[in-house]
Amino acid sequence: MNPNLTILTMAEVTDIKGEKGSYTAAVKLSPRYVNENCTGCGDCAKVVEAEFERMADPTGGKLVRPSDGKEAKKVAFIQCAGSRDRNYLLHCSRICCMASLKQCTYVSDAWGKDAEISVYYIDIRAIDRFEDFYAKVQAIPQVKFIKSKPAAVVADKDSNPVVHGVDTEGYKRFADAHDLVVLAIGMEPSVDKNSFPVDIVINREGFIEAAPLNGNDHGGVFAAGCASDALDVNRAVQHATGAALRAIQVGGGATGMTSAIEAAKAGYPVHLVAEEAKLGGVWADLYKRVPFRAAAADVPNGRNVDLPKPENPGIDAMATEIEASAKITVHLSAKITKTSGAPGRFSEGRLIL
Repeated sequence: MNPNLTILTMAEVTDIKGEKGSYTAAVKLSPRYVNENCTGCGDCAKVVEAEFERMADPTGGKLVRPSDGKEAKKVAFIQCAGSRDRNYLLHCSRICCMASLKQCTYVSDAWGKDAEISVYYIDIRAIDRFEDFYAKVQAIPQVKFIKSKPAAVVADKDSNPVVHGVDTEGYKRFADAHDLVVLAIGMEPSVDKNSFPVDIVINREGFIEAAPLNGNDHGGVFAAGCASDALDVNRAVQHATGAALRAIQVGGGATGMTSAIEAAKAGYPVHLVAEEAKLGGVWADLYKRVPFRAAAADVPNGRNVDLPKPENPGIDAMATEIEASAKITVHLSAKITKTSGAPGRFSEGRLIL
């Protein structure tokens, strides 16, 4: 653990005083569990997003319907419930699809062949390595995917939730009864601009923009992780790293390049320092070490053959953006030998290798 890093969970910033390089923040810590001080106000019951996770907890959770305790063997997952919708949330939260796919396995593992799992979706957004997990869930016999954004969920005479909608692959109407319906609700901004202790700039979704004006006239206030956008864990960590490494960015790899670009977009001058002779770090050449072969179907004689190495569009695109930015100064074959100052007013010494 970094000795200079303190993590406060279940926390909310209630006041900020000072100026760039010398801020003091007041933080409110919320309770993590119920003790003898509980007043029974009911506020804890408002946090419901993780309810299904608790129900499926392998240490003692049971997949039953909360209303009457009926075993939930026939379960529906409705994706984008209120998301990607002009009437509610405009954005995609990125994490919902993978969360629902994971929870499909909970139902399958709990009930085996007796499980019936339906996933109603607009698109399944399983990126990069998550595509393999998506394929694994698709292969579960008890899971079926219905391309649809359901119009309504109503209870039948037996109190079972019935999902109504149209399957857009064939345009067939359906009214499917289930034991339980799980809504994949979107990630909403947790910061209220009007109640935040200093001025911040937000986008149309309500997330904090990267802007020099954040923090009144002094600046120096940065959004990190999910305060800036609806992000999964990987992107949140990467973005938080960028927020923490403003002004002098050490390292010319993918994370360093991303951090430099984010800082420049926010209007801050950046010095990007890399020991290597070019940007990209290990990722710049890693793809060259992986065998690249054509599929057998693409080769007349049915054999795989070596093909020219592909370009690395992600790293190349970031390098081009950095080179074009007037806010970013790149120092290659260099390293930091000394720093002085404080957050918001650092200076650096530079050694060319």
